[in-house]
Amino acid sequence: MGKDKGIVVDSWFTGFADTKENGRIYFSIYLGETSNKNVSSTKAKEIAINIINELN
Repeated sequence: MGKDKGIVVDSWFTGFADTKENGRIYFSIYLGETSNKNVSSTKAKEIAINIINELN
C-alpha cells in the first residue's frame, strides 16, 4: 500500500486458489490511483474472489 498526499494510491492482493476446472491458479490484483479516492487491498480481494468464482 502506498500513499500520496494522504490518499491511498497503491493496493495489492496476491495469492493462489485451487479451482475445480483449472487446478491451481495464481493471481495478483493491483489497484492504482483513482481520482482522489482511496483504494484498498480489501477491494482488490473482492475483485480476486469474483474472478476465481467465475473460473469455478
